[in-house]
Amino acid sequence: MEGTNPERDLLLKQKREERARARADHLEKLEPLRYSVQESAKILRKSVPSVYLAIRQGRLTLTKDGRRSYINRAELERYVAACDQREPRAA
Repeated sequence: MEGTNPERDLLLKQKREERARARADHLEKLEPLRYSVQESAKILRKSVPSVYLAIRQGRLTLTKDGRRSYINRAELERYVAACDQREPRAA
């Protein structure tokens, strides 16, 4: 074809791939804003049933997105802070 420059095309392709890799790396570094109940249980180092119990008791708030249920990161942080403020039980 007249007017094509293979070196320029290769350089443009490399730059596009480099930008795509940079975007993918950026997304991997982002902390999730919400977690499933199972992920939340791992983060809190609790069992899944105990997380559901905290939800039923109103100590944790569940957010629905369609059919999926999530717990927001801010809600997990609030829950942990509230647990830290409670007085320890007497043995």
